[in-house]
Amino acid sequence: MPAATPAYVKNMIRRGLSEIVDPSPSSEEEKIIWSHFQDCCAYCGRQMRRGSKEAHIDHLVPASAGGANGIGNRVLSCALCNAEEKRDQPWEEFLKSKARSPEEFAMRRQRILDWQKDHPTLTGPDHQKLIKLAFEKAGEICGLFDRSANEIRRRARALHRTNIGS
Repeated sequence: MPAATPAYVKNMIRRGLSEIVDPSPSSEEEKIIWSHFQDCCAYCGRQMRRGSKEAHIDHLVPASAGGANGIGNRVLSCALCNAEEKRDQPWEEFLKSKARSPEEFAMRRQRILDWQKDHPTLTGPDHQKLIKLAFEKAGEICGLFDRSANEIRRRARALHRTNIGS
């Protein structure tokens, strides 16, 4: 675990509240992802070993573009495709660039579409309202955290000055 800096703590508050509304896949759900994609990268087809650093559970639609954390928006991906190449490209466009033939593209695309059909993600205005509420509450908590941290810093500096002066 990284050092518990104020920035890290605030990030964990935000993530923790958003996980209530839009949870990441559980370890059991990750096993289902591995099984559906037959231990292969959904994009390039590379075979991977479970638990290896080369294997990622990728967002089809990136979180930065409003993509959900649920398993219907997650696929198995190799590190090269996920971390180096795909970035924020639309997944179908990226998949097309990775497939060696139209038939391979169609097969991999259908596997992803079947996955999404079998594992729909929560969407819609009510879900978006809950996500917005989670971020607003996280902002309130982070504001309280900042005010408390500043008060503690002031007191620590005052105590430090007092101890040095005596």
